[in-house]
Amino acid sequence: MGACTCGFYGTNCGQRCAARHYKISSSCDVQGHCVGGCEAGYHGQDCTQDCPAGFYGSNCFLRCTDRHCQSSSCLGDGACGIQCDAGWTLHDCTQECPNGTYGIKCNSACGHCADTNTCHHVTGACPGGCQAGWQLDLCHTELQMGSVITPTTAGIIGLAAGICIMLILGVGLHVCLVRQERFQWINASQKDVVKVVDTQEPVDRNTAQQSDNYTSLSEQAGGPNIYNNDYDAVDVEAKENSDYDVIKNKA
Repeated sequence: MGACTCGFYGTNCGQRCAARHYKISSSCDVQGHCVGGCEAGYHGQDCTQDCPAGFYGSNCFLRCTDRHCQSSSCLGDGACGIQCDAGWTLHDCTQECPNGTYGIKCNSACGHCADTNTCHHVTGACPGGCQAGWQLDLCHTELQMGSVITPTTAGIIGLAAGICIMLILGVGLHVCLVRQERFQWINASQKDVVKVVDTQEPVDRNTAQQSDNYTSLSEQAGGPNIYNNDYDAVDVEAKENSDYDVIKNKA
C-alpha cells in the first residue's frame, strides 16, 4: 500500500486522520494508529469504534457497574446522568470523598473525630469515636458539663448495675429458702407434739383414787406424811422384830 495524501489513511486513503478519537495528538500513518491511546468511550487501533455496552473510558477498560451513580445511564466517559451517591465524587462517581468530608457531593464536613479528622465518607460517623467533650456518632454536638459518659464509664456503670441485680436476686432467693425451711421445721415439730400426745397412756382413775384415799387416811392418823420409801423401811423393821420374838420364845 502506498502512502496516502497528508491527512488521510486507510484503504484507498478514504479515512481522514482528523476523524480519529485519539487521546494524544500523534502522526497518522497509513493505518491510522493512535500511538497515545484513544479518548474515553472509543477503542480500536485508530480509535474510531464506540465502547461496547457496559464499558466506558479510554480504550473502554472501565465497567459502568463499578460506578456509584444515582442513574443507570453510562456515556462514553462514564459520567453519571444525575449525581453521585452519597460519599462519592468525580464525573463517574468512582472516588470516595476527600478526607474530612462526607455525604452528597461531599459537601458535609466531618465532626470532631478522635485521633484523626477522617470520618466515614458516606455516613460521617467517626470510626474511632469522638474527641473528649463531643457526642457520638457524628461528633458535631458538644456535650454539656456533667453529662460526659465515656464508653469505659458506661461499661463500669453497666457492670455495677448487673452486680446489684444479682445480689438482690441472691438475697431474695436466700430469704425464700430460709422461710421454706422454717415452715418445714414448724410442721415437723407440730407433728411430733401430736405424736407424743397420742402415745401417752391413760391414767387409771381407780388407782389414783386409792392412792388419794391412802394419803388421806395417813393424814387423819395425825402422823407425818409417809412416802413409799418410808413404808419399805417400816416393813423391814417389823420383820426383824418378829424374828427376834421367835428366837426368844425358843429360848
